[in-house]
Amino acid sequence: MIYRREDARQLGFSCPYDEVAEEPLVLTIDRFVEQLDLGGLHARYSEAGTGYYDPAMMLKVWFFAYCDRSWHSRQVAQRVQYDVRYRYFVGSHRPDFRTLNRFRKDHLDLLPGHFAALVAHCEELGLIDSSVVALDGTKLRANASGGKRGRDTLHREISRRLSRDAEADGLEEGAPADTSEPETSVSSGRATDPDARLMKTDGVVRPCYNAQVVVDNHQIIVAAEVNDHTNDKWSLPPLLDQVGRRLSSEVGAIVADAGYYSARNVKVAQERGWDVYMPKERNGRKIFGQEQFVYDAAGDRYRCPNGHWLARGRHHYRQGVIKTFYRSTISQCRDCPLKAQCTRERFRSLEIAETYVYERELAAKLSSPRGQAIHARRRELVEPVFGNIKSNLGFTRFSLRGLTNVNGEFLLVCIAHNLKKLAKWQGYRGVQAAFVVGIRSIRVRLSYYLTKIRLAGTIVTKNHSWRPVCTI
Repeated sequence: MIYRREDARQLGFSCPYDEVAEEPLVLTIDRFVEQLDLGGLHARYSEAGTGYYDPAMMLKVWFFAYCDRSWHSRQVAQRVQYDVRYRYFVGSHRPDFRTLNRFRKDHLDLLPGHFAALVAHCEELGLIDSSVVALDGTKLRANASGGKRGRDTLHREISRRLSRDAEADGLEEGAPADTSEPETSVSSGRATDPDARLMKTDGVVRPCYNAQVVVDNHQIIVAAEVNDHTNDKWSLPPLLDQVGRRLSSEVGAIVADAGYYSARNVKVAQERGWDVYMPKERNGRKIFGQEQFVYDAAGDRYRCPNGHWLARGRHHYRQGVIKTFYRSTISQCRDCPLKAQCTRERFRSLEIAETYVYERELAAKLSSPRGQAIHARRRELVEPVFGNIKSNLGFTRFSLRGLTNVNGEFLLVCIAHNLKKLAKWQGYRGVQAAFVVGIRSIRVRLSYYLTKIRLAGTIVTKNHSWRPVCTI
């Protein structure tokens, strides 16, 4: 065929659907948003006054933008101009970056409902398997600088700028700022985003947030939140409460790492009947743990590895758990040959929580082959999800500020992760359905030809029937 050069200015006709027919993610987002209940979103707009863009259209754009590694409003506005996938959502409209940014900022509070609707939709399709759920957290950088400046440096900078302004206005220069107070470290990142906390990530201490997720057996995110806690212990109860609200199916095994272990979390798991697999943090000092001490129920005391007794002391109520102390005496530990392996203090003490018996049962369950196999699933389920968020989606730093806004933005990231999983699954189902249709078509055609062959064989048999001839 001879190549014919085309004129780029020539008017043509095309269907937007045909341009994205090979993009299952675009079609999945379009179908999902169309079935959402957006009554609350539409109620925020009024027809009396200036016009506004369709909220469903804007929602589709932002969902796809976070799937497409684009979360800056200027970048999204640019792609709306030139990318056919975005133009499938907006049609002839071209919202600018201010409109896009304002829409995202004003409706972050509705994202929990959209996220819950997506989880419910995946569950209705049979994509969610709650026989095993895993939870984990990761530190994501805040939209703030991690640099530090001394207070005297700030005073000098303010004094310099005031002096410059005074000279420009022709006024007498005022007294210099007092910088005699001791220098204290002030984080410029905390000043930019006061809700962020200094956390260690990738070996560097920066202003960060702690992002938490719960995933099912198919790596679908079923619960998510962002907090400003430096550890994960406070995240387990609210996350699992979310799972109970999100899923209609019964939750099976719950796996988590040692960062979630605390007496409070163990007590909550015991009271609510959760089947948790959560190891206790290892003793980094290599001293005798509670398991090396033998309890005497008659005397309500503990015997140490060297045979001395730890008498019961006071008890207190901490973080919802009653804890009782048992301690030895200074004279018992002074000349003990095992003291270096036992404690660095003058005497040894034990802190026994009211959940101690259940903790022993939990440890025994984890040490069994079945428990080890179930807990090993945590690395296979939740860690690849964070790898997808950070590497494939490219999300390692928040673009919004404030804990409330950061929670909303992280839900956008989780929605993007689930939508991509849903699009991949529906694409597979589509290929599978096409394969089944193709097989059925082949079977129909083959049956047709076999029928014709049988009919042809019957006719030949009738026309050329033979009989043996006997001659005597």
